[in-house]
Amino acid sequence: VTTNQMATWGDWNGGTVSFDRFIGETYAYAEGWNLHLVGGTDGNIYTMSESVFTDNTNVIRTLVRTGHITHGTNNRKRSSTLRLWIKRGIETDDASIIQVRWRDDYGPWSNWHSRSLGDLGTTRPFIDFKRMGVYRSRQYEILHADDSDFILVGMEELVEGLDR
Repeated sequence: VTTNQMATWGDWNGGTVSFDRFIGETYAYAEGWNLHLVGGTDGNIYTMSESVFTDNTNVIRTLVRTGHITHGTNNRKRSSTLRLWIKRGIETDDASIIQVRWRDDYGPWSNWHSRSLGDLGTTRPFIDFKRMGVYRSRQYEILHADDSDFILVGMEELVEGLDR
């Protein structure tokens, strides 16, 4: 509510390429133990923590989808750089990646484009995607699906306005 954003939890089903119902049924904070507890639909009780990156051994898949971006004009524009501002954990290894895809003018989604989160210990907070094409309206999806600490802090795009 405070950030004016919405989030939905689900269980990623790679077989059907869809999100199924989240295993969590109930939630309680045990103040004396400083534990966040989630009661599962399977009858088990799970703990939730910032240092755990799996849901009952399944890697947590984080997907952010933007609204349609026009930069205040419906004229064509060229995107030269999409910069993601991230916070990665010290546990992140060079196998961890972030993926981005987009769709222009309400069309089909592009292929996924991947970048490494960097070698172990990397603290550089920016990841750039270059030469992003021409559009009037664009929507982005940002995906992280690795067993590693990751926070998307923000994103910005460098665009050049073109004639109508």
